[in-house]
Amino acid sequence: GQAADIEITGVANGDLAKYIVDNYKFTQVILEFYTPSVLDSGWVHVSYDPSNLKKQVLTAVKQDGKTVYLPGLVA
Repeated sequence: GQAADIEITGVANGDLAKYIVDNYKFTQVILEFYTPSVLDSGWVHVSYDPSNLKKQVLTAVKQDGKTVYLPGLVA
């Protein structure tokens, strides 16, 4: 119950992830499988544990058929 995958209709998931990173406390934000030219591609994973607000930021991409987590928001 401390994490969710989210999207907002009409808002690019890259923009949503950046807004969360810039404005909220969190444990982890992952921009997952986002393509900048496709507004509604991917999703944003957010976790919140008040005892561990490490603010880890990652981007999940597919490389050679495997999921790879890159540091930061890569779009």
